Amino acid sequence: MCAPGGDEEKPATGKRRKFWIGIAGQWDIAVLPGANQACLLYGPGQPPGNTTNTSATPVNTGGYYCTDQNGNDFPSRANASENGQINPNVDDKVQGGFAPANIRVMLTFDYAATANLLVGARLGYVANTYDGQAAKTEGKTSPMGPIHLEARGTYVLGRDPLANAGLAPYLMGALGASTWDGGVSVTVVSNSGQTATEKAWVNSGPFFLSAGGGIRYAFSPRAALLVGPRLNLAFGSVTMFSISPELGLQYGF
Repeated sequence: MCAPGGDEEKPATGKRRKFWIGIAGQWDIAVLPGANQACLLYGPGQPPGNTTNTSATPVNTGGYYCTDQNGNDFPSRANASENGQINPNVDDKVQGGFAPANIRVMLTFDYAATANLLVGARLGYVANTYDGQAAKTEGKTSPMGPIHLEARGTYVLGRDPLANAGLAPYLMGALGASTWDGGVSVTVVSNSGQTATEKAWVNSGPFFLSAGGGIRYAFSPRAALLVGPRLNLAFGSVTMFSISPELGLQYGF
């Protein structure tokens, strides 16, 4: 069918931008293991019956390292008396389950390889990380520090969604290197019966795999918002699973 001027009518469409830059953030919610005696260390006679392991390493098998409210190692590795004051018969126990973990802020770069596929990378900063020293000294933390590096692919569903405004679902996959920490409060009881609230941390990384999806809303053919959850599996001294709501803004040119 032709328009009055004789030209064939075509659906309105924008120009597909090849390069996309932006900013993104995510909040990790980690799945932490349960553990008994999360803060107690091996030492002479501690816990009762120990006669072979005299190094100041954690008793628990969940990978936990504790810090006090000021971010210092708890108990102190410099003074064995603090560990000796922990009552080993009253368990400083972590129940396990979901716990708030790291917060990530990232710069993003993507290339539109096809009408639907974005391939790119992310570079970012990791906040709310483990604040002690012992796990670092013993090689139980990621060597990445507060840095996040990620290679990512994003597939946006629909007909030429990168060239048009509107709503479209997306799927994503990523791999990279970063720091992955999760911490929970734990109550420690002394031999005198006094209690103190410390923080028990699990540390993982540097390597990770992620997969997820969500909604991409394009305000125009060159500006879009992405919102959705992603699942992460980090590998290191322990394997850590987390789920992360993520939010991103993209600008194409």
